[in-house]
Amino acid sequence: MLRIEAQTEGRGASDPAGSSFYLYAFVDAERKLESLSSNPNAEACADFRLFRVGTVAALAAPTPTADFIGAVGERNLDDPAWVAARCRRHEAVLELAMRDGAVFPAGFGTLFSSAEVLLDFVGRHERQIAGFLRETADHEEWEVSAFAILDGHDLLERTAASEWPDFLSLSAGARYLRLCRERTALIASAKRLACRAAVSLLSELQHELRPSNAVLRPPRPRLRVTGNEINGEQVGSLVLLIRSEQAAALRTTLASLNPACVKVGSPLRLAVSGPWPPYSFRPTLD
Repeated sequence: MLRIEAQTEGRGASDPAGSSFYLYAFVDAERKLESLSSNPNAEACADFRLFRVGTVAALAAPTPTADFIGAVGERNLDDPAWVAARCRRHEAVLELAMRDGAVFPAGFGTLFSSAEVLLDFVGRHERQIAGFLRETADHEEWEVSAFAILDGHDLLERTAASEWPDFLSLSAGARYLRLCRERTALIASAKRLACRAAVSLLSELQHELRPSNAVLRPPRPRLRVTGNEINGEQVGSLVLLIRSEQAAALRTTLASLNPACVKVGSPLRLAVSGPWPPYSFRPTLD
């Protein structure tokens, strides 16, 4: 069982030597965090602390400062395997904390040099943190991504027909040669068209679902998926903050949209991921 120690004032003298406090999230000060404290498989740390200030608390744990700062820290942060393992640990802790209520998630690698510094930060931002926790109670973040196979022959032919008025009047052989010659430019054009189509489709989805909040995002560079149903490059995404009970409606809507895209010959296919902590909707804490 993991130990959770509540602290309400700085104890600089007892801060572990050579350590900082790694921040996972802010939560309601009255939270019990039973899912985290009773989980036998939580690998993050056996020494979680809750730093309470007023109505909110910071969920943190001591961590060696050298893991993130200095020569050793630089080597660690340049090691993809090291970073990936600790990102998974970070997300696992947040996932457990989310089971017991709203969280204000901290970004990976957020360190405070002492309990006193962390408590001071929480005190300065208590109102913002508390407001966010109220607004996101019983809510989850989900992402709907639009993907398209941009180098497929049919899509390139349709793109060529829209770009070049004389394309369809050419012989089959001439069309093929022109497609080969202009392939790179056509793929770029196909991506621009697919991105515009994705914005339109995702905006319609947002209007239908009426989430509490939403953010349309441009595609992430070089993000590709390969699977039985969804393939291709990301051409747009919609991040949604929805009530927990809306998740089933989201999946149902997407299950009907992909067949509809196939039916009308659209290259777009939609995939959903979540639930996540509400990273995309956090206020900035200066």
